[in-house]
Amino acid sequence: MKSSLMDERMAVIPMGCTRPFNGPVIRPITMVAMHRGVVCRAARRDFERKGKIMKEIAKWIRHNQGIFVALIISAGVIVWTLGCETKVESLVEPDKKVNRAELLIEVESETTRLLAELDQLARLGVLRIEELDRKKAIASELMKFAAISTAGGGFNPSGLVTLAFSILGFGAVVDNRLKDKLIKNRPLQVLEPEQD
Repeated sequence: MKSSLMDERMAVIPMGCTRPFNGPVIRPITMVAMHRGVVCRAARRDFERKGKIMKEIAKWIRHNQGIFVALIISAGVIVWTLGCETKVESLVEPDKKVNRAELLIEVESETTRLLAELDQLARLGVLRIEELDRKKAIASELMKFAAISTAGGGFNPSGLVTLAFSILGFGAVVDNRLKDKLIKNRPLQVLEPEQD
């Protein structure tokens, strides 16, 4: 116990202070060097204790290899199932992976979007059906007019031919106007003379 006797007799004094008593002055670096042996012994004891524990664990592992491997696999499975969040392909972006909450949000938003699209399609269908009904009503009115005209003896075949040619002429005029627009708006092509 030489070190404990030295500790009692020696004093640590900071640099620049006066010594109130006679005795050797020990600087902090010297104190660390003195206690290094004590620290090393404590570390060695701790290391030896841990070494004994490690030897016991290694002995148990050698004796129970199957159980040890099963424990490692079970730990891996538990970490994988609890630690890793499961993900699937997104409904909107197939390249992206989403978890359950994100998938539910996507399903809800896609359902809302598709319902709105279906509603718009239904309205468009109603409009088209109304248009068909209007066209059918016009055709039936024309048939009634033709039936009444022929029944009363006031039907003029030359008037029908004139009407047909008038409609045909109107269609030709519209067609010519559309072709004129196309010709006017197309880019000019410069033709190079052929050289033989």
